[in-house]
Amino acid sequence: MTRTTSIVRRARAARHRFLHLLALLASSLASLWGGPLPDVAAQEVALANYIRTDSDQTTVIAPRLRVNYPIVEGTTVDAVYAVDIWTSASIDIRTSATKVPVTEQRDEFDLSVAHTIGDGVLSAAYRNSSEPDYQSHGVSLSLSQDFASRNTTLAVGLSVGRDTVGRVDWDQWKRGLTTIGGRVALTQVVDVDTLVMLMYEPQYVDGYQASAYRRVAIGGNLGNCWGPPQPSAANPDEPAAPLDPAIAAAIRAPLCPEEANPEQRLRHAIAGRGRRALGEHLSVGAAYRLYLDDWGILSHTIEADLVYAFVEGTYVAVGYRFYTQGSADHYKPIYWQPEPFMTSDKELSSLSAHRASIEFEHAFSGGLSDPGLRVNLSVAPSIYFYPEFPLLDQIEAVDVNGAVVWAF
Repeated sequence: MTRTTSIVRRARAARHRFLHLLALLASSLASLWGGPLPDVAAQEVALANYIRTDSDQTTVIAPRLRVNYPIVEGTTVDAVYAVDIWTSASIDIRTSATKVPVTEQRDEFDLSVAHTIGDGVLSAAYRNSSEPDYQSHGVSLSLSQDFASRNTTLAVGLSVGRDTVGRVDWDQWKRGLTTIGGRVALTQVVDVDTLVMLMYEPQYVDGYQASAYRRVAIGGNLGNCWGPPQPSAANPDEPAAPLDPAIAAAIRAPLCPEEANPEQRLRHAIAGRGRRALGEHLSVGAAYRLYLDDWGILSHTIEADLVYAFVEGTYVAVGYRFYTQGSADHYKPIYWQPEPFMTSDKELSSLSAHRASIEFEHAFSGGLSDPGLRVNLSVAPSIYFYPEFPLLDQIEAVDVNGAVVWAF
């Protein structure tokens, strides 16, 4: 995964956004149009599949199985098994002097337990993720509490992760990574038609945060670290003949050391989200997220969606997401001499992205929270722009999500 971390991470994030939006829309629609949120079915089995393909020669297929089951009154267990299978000949792969294309699989297992205590819920979770060159373990603890007749909900959480970064071509090469994060969220029912949420998430990361495969070109040549070396002159006493421009672009840079990022990173994210019913069948949602860290990255995310409920248990949602960020302090399109920190990761350059989506959900036996079968389908095209990255200026992608849920 470390050979093309940004691609798989983006795919994973898109899948998580899909599942989160599913839950958010279901709870929001039930709350706004049906009064108090009804009791969710006690047992649930869900099967979902995420597919992503993009113009950077990457395809991700990610099936997911989820089982939710009550073990005693007030206590439920949620188990998730997910797989990411990706094949890539992306620019990250092509510039890392490795075989092309690369196919790898990531297996993840998540187990969480939630216990209701009065008007609150205490949750604990464990996550294990395994790849040929990456092992990850994480634990989290969260508590949510309702106030003011369940019109106000305060949630706090803490998570700790420990990863081991490796290389598939070097068994002895190992690096560690520790992540500690927190979350505080406040959800408020403003009136019978309006919900708002505010959230703050700090995170501290310590350890190896570069790619074990990525090289950084020094000396120009557009960041090229995989082409042939510049040919030497036939007579050492004579200057080399000028290169054909078409050939010069493929010549390997004079120096190609390993990528080097700082080992510590402090992140902050502040977000707000709201949803309002505009009538019996229509609702609108909007969100904004501000992110900044001590690597110098500052980003803004704006989202909006419109949901139309045809009948109880059936809706269509259309959405739009805009993202923009500045580059990390140590990122440069071209390095002319070695520096303490250097990266050729396009995700650390300045970039912007546009993403549109359309989603459809239908419950075959009543409302979204009733027992029975329901299905969901989502399609989301997106485009990413990299104005500072010399090897690639944009990527077009399409995400497709499908889910089948049986509640009983």
